[in-house]
Amino acid sequence: MQLREFIQSRLLHGAGGGGDAMLRAGLAAAMLVGIVTSRRIIGVPVIVAADTEQIVATVGPAIQQVLTG
Repeated sequence: MQLREFIQSRLLHGAGGGGDAMLRAGLAAAMLVGIVTSRRIIGVPVIVAADTEQIVATVGPAIQQVLTG
């Protein structure tokens, strides 16, 4: 619960205002959790093998788009 609230509060800041800010923050959080789960828990080989900078460069623009619309 605390982790969810922390992530949501940080992402809401990036999502700005608007009626759908909570939805956009939630979707961005889901994307990040999926990446972490795939890399650290499931161990998807291609995601595990990628370095952090490559993942950020690839996924960052998509998350930014979700947050800012």
